[in-house]
Amino acid sequence: MSFDHSIENLEEAINNRTKKYFQEVYQSYAIGNYRSCIVILYSVLIYNLVYKLRNLRDIYGDKGAEKILKEIEDMQRINPRSSEWENKLVELIKARTSLPGSFGYYKHRSAATATSFISSSSFNVNRFIIFPK
Repeated sequence: MSFDHSIENLEEAINNRTKKYFQEVYQSYAIGNYRSCIVILYSVLIYNLVYKLRNLRDIYGDKGAEKILKEIEDMQRINPRSSEWENKLVELIKARTSLPGSFGYYKHRSAATATSFISSSSFNVNRFIIFPK
């Protein structure tokens, strides 16, 4: 089975907002802003997971999705500046649903690791900004 990952396939995206966000990812990549591309891509991944959970809750009355969203919203309310809810979101989805599957889980972990490195540890020992190659 082959997958076409071209920008033209954005028409098949689940919603217009995700499509718009992904276009920003692609544009950042196309002009060589790789650091921005990775950070934005991670945000799009998290957004899309929340969007899917909301659809499951609102359209299908999925109680599991509702419970995950409530737990995440509680975490955000308790500590609004923490991004720990993002990791918890992915862990809960992996443990309680078949969405996005283990392949998606490991892609998220890779994106989270890259995003953390790029946004937090962007200076090397000589205090120069690290640029992705």
